[in-house]
Amino acid sequence: MKTTALGILVLTIALGAAPQAQANPGLRPGEQDYIHNLESIGIFSRSDPTNVNLVRIGKNVCADLAMGASPEQVAATLYAESNTKSAGISRTQSAQLVQYAQHDLCPPPVGTGVKIGGVIE
Repeated sequence: MKTTALGILVLTIALGAAPQAQANPGLRPGEQDYIHNLESIGIFSRSDPTNVNLVRIGKNVCADLAMGASPEQVAATLYAESNTKSAGISRTQSAQLVQYAQHDLCPPPVGTGVKIGGVIE
């Protein structure tokens, strides 16, 4: 599997409470939900208050999944890469990040009957 989930991005994990999430007008509703969910499990970026990098990681997760990687493979990659570049995230957090990306950011699979922009896929 080609590693695209993290690339050169580094997750900053804070100990203690995450900063109070505020609506970022540059984020779409699904992206805001994703960031809120990540903050609820202790993942946030101190160096990127706009959360662009965390959203990019989530979208890369979607791309990896679309290319055929399993959620478990992507979570394992996130865990391994985050722990080589910083304090890292736990295995549980990496699995949850993948779940949140799937739910909040990834487009639904074609043929699921989900309505997207007025069109049933």
